[in-house]
Amino acid sequence: MRLQAENLNLLEDEGLIHALAESKEKATDVSAQLEQAVVNMRKINENREQYKGCAKKAAALFFVLNDLNKINPMYQFSLDWYKKLFEKSI
Repeated sequence: MRLQAENLNLLEDEGLIHALAESKEKATDVSAQLEQAVVNMRKINENREQYKGCAKKAAALFFVLNDLNKINPMYQFSLDWYKKLFEKSI
C-alpha cells in the first residue's frame, strides 16, 4: 500500500516530470549532434584521402632539399624559399 502511494506521488511530481522532459530533449539533441559528427568525420576522412598523395610528394621534396646541404653547404635554404617552391610546384 505504501509503495502504491509513493508511485502516485512520483507520477504527480511536476518537478520530476519537467526534469525528465528536459533530459529527453537533451538526449535527443546529443543524439542529433553525434549523427552530425559522424557525417563530418566521413567528410574529413574523404578530404584527407584526396590530399594524401600530395602530402607524400611534398614531404619527399622537403627532405630531399633538406639533405642537399649535406652535399654542399651552398644548398641551404630558408623556409620561405621552400614555401615558394612548394607553391610553384602545386
